[in-house]
Amino acid sequence: MGFGSLISLVLLIWLLVSTGDSARIGGWEEMRDLSNDQHVNEIAEFAVAEINKKADSQLKLLGVIKGQMQVVSGINYKLVVAVQDRDGSGKYEAVVLEKPWLRLKSLTSYQPV
Repeated sequence: MGFGSLISLVLLIWLLVSTGDSARIGGWEEMRDLSNDQHVNEIAEFAVAEINKKADSQLKLLGVIKGQMQVVSGINYKLVVAVQDRDGSGKYEAVVLEKPWLRLKSLTSYQPV
């Protein structure tokens, strides 16, 4: 199990046992300190790479602007990312489902914002 997967699994377990109102299963929770979170940046890089494949584009990740996570049968990451291509810069909202115990990541939706 890789370090990122281990962190995701620990985070998932923490969210499942948390008694706070903000960490309910199925509810979206705001993520903080995104610029220093290596795992979130890996998820964002994955999302942009998948958008490039699906849209036949050449977007480059500039950064993560906003993030939310949702515990389902895995973790959904809803990220607003800043991107750049030949025509300039823009933003996308992307949702990535991660199941670290299966080593699975899937881009479930994306749209320009």
